[in-house]
Amino acid sequence: MKDIEKKFKGDQRFKAYVKLILENPDTTEYNLPIVFSCEGLDVDRLELAINKIVQRHANLRSSFVIENDILFQIVHKYTPITITRLREPFCSNFAIPFDLSKGPSFRISVFENTVYADFSHFFVDGVSLGIFFHELNEFYKGNEIKSKGEDVENLIVSDEVYKINGEFYKQFFPKNLKKTFLKYDFNDKSIPEFGPCVTEYRYIDSDFMKKIKETSRLACVTPFNFTTAAFHILISMITKDSTVYSNTNVCSRNSKNFRAIGLFTTAVYLRYTINPEKTVREFLAEIFLYHKEVLKHQNVNMRKLIPELGIDYKEVSEFSFVYQNEMISNIKLDDKVCKITPISYTDSQKNIFLSFFARKDTSAIQLCYRTDCYKKETILRFIDDYIKVLKIMINNPDILISDIFKLMNY
Repeated sequence: MKDIEKKFKGDQRFKAYVKLILENPDTTEYNLPIVFSCEGLDVDRLELAINKIVQRHANLRSSFVIENDILFQIVHKYTPITITRLREPFCSNFAIPFDLSKGPSFRISVFENTVYADFSHFFVDGVSLGIFFHELNEFYKGNEIKSKGEDVENLIVSDEVYKINGEFYKQFFPKNLKKTFLKYDFNDKSIPEFGPCVTEYRYIDSDFMKKIKETSRLACVTPFNFTTAAFHILISMITKDSTVYSNTNVCSRNSKNFRAIGLFTTAVYLRYTINPEKTVREFLAEIFLYHKEVLKHQNVNMRKLIPELGIDYKEVSEFSFVYQNEMISNIKLDDKVCKITPISYTDSQKNIFLSFFARKDTSAIQLCYRTDCYKKETILRFIDDYIKVLKIMINNPDILISDIFKLMNY
């Protein structure tokens, strides 16, 4: 084809996910929609800036194809991107499925000062959004970026690396694994893999976020470690299980690909052991060391590994937790901070997916949940209880986890 710049063997860890999307073409599970607004928005400057980014980053011009059970990535030659000028704002969710075999990998629409951006998660991860919006701000201001875009073919992780790192994770998945499961509000257990979902938000003021960061610093851990610990203590309280599995995204980036736009995030299942007789500080120390080991083995094909162990991938956990740092959740144009508008996803695989968005001003907890599994009041209590656990941990990092259970009446 005349529009093809290059075609090469892609990262095989994505093959199972691409097949999943091809089998479920109507899902928006792997969309990353964002709505933000900026006073005095210049759409022509915005369009010019976006096109400069597309020229720099091959993953924004890519598609996938599976041939003889091998995933190939196709990089298309640059063609100008046109922003859709809307006559009226979207009154509902604007995310629509992406065709991974054709592209595009993202869409941009504008109404007045509001930008509706929708990215395919197969070509853009959370850190990529930070890179995209950093470069957007620079090009929008009329600046140039001296560094060149990365050759995406050189960033692909080899099958051998996946095999080596897979050995590290095998120790966490015994054959008698007990699924981490929160009882449904609705009795029907035969729910489909993808289902309807809505999103609830809770905002956290800057003082509360400062306390999380300060308590984390004094405990010699990161805010990610701290917020993760609170999440899993809560799950353990609710499920009455001391061993908790959850899904999270690990950013598999290093100096070679740190400024590249693409999917360098690995979705992994992690196992946490919550011992009620240990203090929060001791649990945080364990999580810190555990996460360090995970980062050393971050490139893993979990979709392939777990079935090889004789375990159904869907029977590990129904929970996901993601910590989004300030690089991801701050958007600027002309160095002016843009207002981000919360939006809801339309469908999901995970029954409960909590994202913690850390910002310098107002941080946010976003909880996406399956409406065919849970009632709204159940989810609102979950968010309230999560915040309560965070506050207890901040007030007394040396408290026993069993005492948190008592304070929370679990």
